Amino acid sequence: MNWIHNAACRDQPPDLFHPIGAGDNCPEAQRICQTCPVIAECLQDALTQRDVFGYRGGLSGEARRHMLAARGKRDITAEVLRLHAKRWHPKAIALALNVDNAIVYRIVKAHRESGQVVA
Repeated sequence: MNWIHNAACRDQPPDLFHPIGAGDNCPEAQRICQTCPVIAECLQDALTQRDVFGYRGGLSGEARRHMLAARGKRDITAEVLRLHAKRWHPKAIALALNVDNAIVYRIVKAHRESGQVVA
């Protein structure tokens, strides 16, 4: 976490980025983040830590929540398709990944309709 020493926010009060009762509305935090030389590192750290509160890495907590949710959907899709390519039954995939059968069937169906080949 050496990047933190170069962060534009290092000398700012934490409540500027986590205002009580303001939700994700942090215009001053947005302004500071846009000038930060380590904005990418901060965002990556926030996503790695699954920090979805306040303003970090140039994004609101809500925006980071959406990114993490989208990342999770892509991850499960890849895993479903990997197991499907190994000829696992959809119900076995669902059980192994602890997801609903319908999700696995939807992913497999969408993949089949796209005409893509799993390597």
